[in-house]
Amino acid sequence: MSPAPTAPGQTLQPGAPPRRHAAALRLARIPEFALGEIMRAGQRAGALDLALGIPELPVPAGVREAAAEAILHGNNQYANTWGVLALREAVAAKARACQGVEVDPETEVTVTCGSTEGFLSALSSVVAAGDEVLLFEPLYEPHLSAVLFLGAVPRIVTLHAPAWSFDPEELASAFGPRTRAVVVNTPANPTGKVFTRGELELIGALCERWDAVCVSDEIYEHMVFDGREHLSPLAVETLRARTLSVSGISKTFRVSGWRIGYVIAAPQLTRGLRKVHDLATAGVAAPLQVAAARVLGAGQPYYLELARDHQERRRRLVELLEPLGFTCHPAQGSCFMMAEVGAFGFPDAEAFVHHLIRTCRVAMAPGGVFYAAPGAGRQTVRVCFAKTDATLEEAAVRLRALAPGTGGAPAVG
Repeated sequence: MSPAPTAPGQTLQPGAPPRRHAAALRLARIPEFALGEIMRAGQRAGALDLALGIPELPVPAGVREAAAEAILHGNNQYANTWGVLALREAVAAKARACQGVEVDPETEVTVTCGSTEGFLSALSSVVAAGDEVLLFEPLYEPHLSAVLFLGAVPRIVTLHAPAWSFDPEELASAFGPRTRAVVVNTPANPTGKVFTRGELELIGALCERWDAVCVSDEIYEHMVFDGREHLSPLAVETLRARTLSVSGISKTFRVSGWRIGYVIAAPQLTRGLRKVHDLATAGVAAPLQVAAARVLGAGQPYYLELARDHQERRRRLVELLEPLGFTCHPAQGSCFMMAEVGAFGFPDAEAFVHHLIRTCRVAMAPGGVFYAAPGAGRQTVRVCFAKTDATLEEAAVRLRALAPGTGGAPAVG
């Protein structure tokens, strides 16, 4: 039995553990990283990883060389905490070229330690305990964790398969006087949803009505399929001054270990963001920022080829999974898609995923981790298709052991 907590100011016994302070109680609200156990189980079994969004494809030519040159040429000391000017200028130039948005690199761009820090710093700069934050579900697990960490109240709006559309009336009813922010993830993890101009304009009108801001995670901005185009909330008139747009180079250039992200926001939002960012870190790795500035000049041909390549890999994965009994919801963008697994007869996707690891040595992510409500998404999985041809071919071989409707027993004959 745990010892009873002591009153403030009361002396603890020597060697006693610390009392549970408010910070510990706040952290208790945050769930453990649910995919961690799947990752570890997959590694123990030697499973192919179709679960996590770790880029497996090769780093584009010239990217590694840019980093090596930056290190060798002496860019190894502290940089401006808001980011190397050359990189901020490159981010602004890309926003102009890709979204038609004019951005001031001095007052509207902040370089962060990956999009993860960028998102948390952005949200922290506009949300306080007790505020309400809207999220679309299925959702990216760390987005919900960030809301809970800040002591804010999540309000969930459902995305409905297969197109992952939302009900405008449900969205409107989720806003209220305590609404401070809405989280937009486009293209989205885990669904691959790409938000349309009409949807973003509706969000913008509601943000104006309730004086809320938009925190937009756009890390998969250059992975959009079937003729669609990525539209940043920054390019929507009603959202330009209300958006903190988070992105980075991790997925686009397959250098997730560099931890180079950035946030674009109007000056009044950037000022608050930079205060949080400066507290979180004294800056991002200087030579990698110099290299990233060069990398971002890749231009539209590279981005178009990236999208075509991932669209083809998505097609191949759908053709692999559907004959086996999966019902796929092909992604509109990103490197993930959701699939239904009810045909395999397992009580839930978590049991199915662990069976898949044990018998086929293939790892997928159980869909329940992308929902706030317990039991939701219980017959879905998330699958990553940013994998090499060799991995996809081997997955096809290993997954043939699955037999729909048998509770996962291997097929006979």
